[in-house]
This record gives sequence, structure tokens and C-alpha cells, in this order.
Amino acid sequence: MSAVTDLTVRPFQPGDYLPVVSLWNRCLHKDPITSERFWQLFLLDENFDPNGALVAENGDGVILGFLQAMVRRVPYGNADLQPEQGWVTVFFVNAALRRQGVGTALLTHGMAFLREKGCTRAGCSGYSPYYIFPGVDEDYGAARAFL
Repeated sequence: MSAVTDLTVRPFQPGDYLPVVSLWNRCLHKDPITSERFWQLFLLDENFDPNGALVAENGDGVILGFLQAMVRRVPYGNADLQPEQGWVTVFFVNAALRRQGVGTALLTHGMAFLREKGCTRAGCSGYSPYYIFPGVDEDYGAARAFL
């Protein structure tokens, strides 16, 4: 398949949340989310940084994928900031556009964000306090193969 040629990866903006939630529910069918839960888990997280919440869109402004890269800025419980650790808490691409460079662009930008914040390790796994996934579910075979 060919690459999406008019692809842009940009930070999350407030108006993105409903299209992102809608695409989430189409892509991550085993793990649906409501808009309220999305607000709670992402936008209200004190570690949220819109520069780590990455939206891939085409030239018409249609959202094609999303990746959330997190860095702890506020300690959680007895844990320190874990400055070397970053997390990819969620990552998905419209199924019709997979293998066209969207996922690669999102992951490249997400890893650059984590490096810029000083992270030397990144996990695609649970992040406290807002645990979403233990890792990539085996039923999401394309995502497992990609990562």
C-alpha cells in the first residue's frame, strides 16, 4: 500500500476529543471508551501534555490515528517521577489506513516527545494512576506485529 501523502501529526486540541473517542471505539473495539472517561483518563490527568497527545490527520482535517505519550511530571504515591520512563498509554490508527505510514509517523513523533523530555525507556503498558491497558492485547494482532 502507498503512504498517506497529506499526513500531519500535531498536538491534541480541545475540539479533537469527540472524533478521537469515536475513532478509538472503531479501532479498539474490545476496549471502548466514553467521552467522559476519555476526559478523566487523559485531559484531567495532571501529567497530561497536549504535545504528547498526538493526532494524525489528513489534509481535510480528518483524524486518522492517535497516540498518547506520557511523562510523569507529578509524583504518584510513594513513586518518584521516574524521569527515565515514558509510556505510550494508547495508540491506534484507522483500520482502512494501516500500513500507509500513519502509525509510523505517530510513533516517531511520540518517541521524539519522550526523548525530548529525557526518557531513555518507553513502555506500551499500564501507567499509574490512570491504568488503561496492561499492554497490547493479543487480539490486536496488527498492533502487536507493528510494535
